[in-house]
Amino acid sequence: MGCCTGVIRVLPISITKSLRIFFSYGLTRFIVVGVGRYLIYLLLGFLFSFDSDAGTTSLGEVPRWSNLDHLQNTITREEFSHLLDTVYCPRPQWWSGWIRIGEEKVSIRKFAQRDDWYDLYFNKEAKAHGFSANSKSISPSLSGLTIALDPGHIGGDWSAMERRYFSLHGDQPVKEGDLALAVAQNLVPALEELGAIPMLVRKKNEPVTQNRPEHFHEDAKQWAQTVLGGDYNDTEKKNTLIRERQELLFY
Repeated sequence: MGCCTGVIRVLPISITKSLRIFFSYGLTRFIVVGVGRYLIYLLLGFLFSFDSDAGTTSLGEVPRWSNLDHLQNTITREEFSHLLDTVYCPRPQWWSGWIRIGEEKVSIRKFAQRDDWYDLYFNKEAKAHGFSANSKSISPSLSGLTIALDPGHIGGDWSAMERRYFSLHGDQPVKEGDLALAVAQNLVPALEELGAIPMLVRKKNEPVTQNRPEHFHEDAKQWAQTVLGGDYNDTEKKNTLIRERQELLFY
């Protein structure tokens, strides 16, 4: 998702459990969440799967808003606003064009520049920052639940290419991919103690695909030709764009 590109994601095999564990925007901050917080995570995932022209990203799918219907009346207005402002999207300018928070419901714009909204109704009875009565039927146990831990980024020697690398005053560099993997590895025994079956999508700071940047050379070349137009014969500019584009398509 657009605002969460630096996250470690947990891909639950089943969404009928109450507890969900995932990483929020940041390197090492994680939250054990209930159905209400999982809901807002889904909402933002839906929203930021679009680009500015309301088309899906290259790996995205058109959101099925009906998937949220069973979560109606499961989160209070206070809980929703608190999580939106302090955890998931602390800058109102990122979501103000997409989300309208009313007293009884929140309306989410389905497509950019269209007056087409999905209405999610709040739970009025549950206490703020708590779980609703509707979530009582959802088992809180993690026993037997298979959870795929997907540490974001690649890290290692690839961190500079993916722009998830920085160093101050000659110190050892901080690599987001390395940190993401380390935190995911620390989660494994904790999840096992809770009865879950954790699975790491990657176990080292290497790509999980056999492809490399050069595999995307032709796509990058066509893109550069479109972008540069009459300047395509500028060899230096062209080669730089092609290299950066094929790296972007790779990571």
